Amino acid sequence: MAKINLNSNNNNQFEALLPSGFCLKSSFSLFESAISNLKNSGSDEDLQQLMDQRRKKRMISNRESARRSRKRKQKHLDDLKSQLNQLRNENNQIISSVSITTQHYISVEAENSVLRA
Repeated sequence: MAKINLNSNNNNQFEALLPSGFCLKSSFSLFESAISNLKNSGSDEDLQQLMDQRRKKRMISNRESARRSRKRKQKHLDDLKSQLNQLRNENNQIISSVSITTQHYISVEAENSVLRA
């Protein structure tokens, strides 16, 4: 693996000496000015205001999401209650049908007993 040696010069330029003898110069002044522009592009108050707006927007979004979630949960609960009532009605009808069939069976058995005798 090749090593790169960095030597600092007076004017914020750095030389990278490559082992093959090539010299690569790059200026960091553009990089430094870009960093400085990013730092100075907005005041601390502007950044705080932007963060507050984002926080409020996120809070509103979270509240809406929670509201939708509660609404879905309530609908699911209502659907389950409706299903429970429907199943109870079906169960009562089946119990009634079994009871009628049992009474009919008992009467037929009694009739058969009379006929056998």
